[in-house]
Amino acid sequence: DGYARCRMLDIKVGVVTAVAGWRGKSAWAAWRQACIDNLTSSTGQGFRLEGFDNPPATLRSFEALITEGNTFSMAANAKKLLRFNLQRMRADEFLPLFLDLHKISNATKKPKDKHDDSAGQPGDSERLSCVEYQELVLLSCIEDLAGFVAACRKAP
Repeated sequence: DGYARCRMLDIKVGVVTAVAGWRGKSAWAAWRQACIDNLTSSTGQGFRLEGFDNPPATLRSFEALITEGNTFSMAANAKKLLRFNLQRMRADEFLPLFLDLHKISNATKKPKDKHDDSAGQPGDSERLSCVEYQELVLLSCIEDLAGFVAACRKAP
């Protein structure tokens, strides 16, 4: 698709994310997962952040604060501690990080808008600001989520 580094969120949807007997899940594993669900944002929001590909430097800075000099991180696996930090983030905490475009310059060419026939014509030197780029990212996410919701409504 022409993108060198995409920023992606891995979001697990559901208040309960494991059920005993489903795909071989044992009762013990389902109970353990229920305990984790109660400690993460799954219970309150109905979803949680599981992963963050190509996060901004801001999140990397937070992660360094969590792991450096933390006695708990020495006892626990640092990777698990960082993942648990993601799992406890609310949407109002991880969405601004998703949209953090400090490293994006205003040199991005304005793409051809499928709703506007005049945008992106040859010789068009108009550039997007970071805010305009964020709006396009959000619009793309909303369109994808709307398609997901429509597909879910068709499911039996």
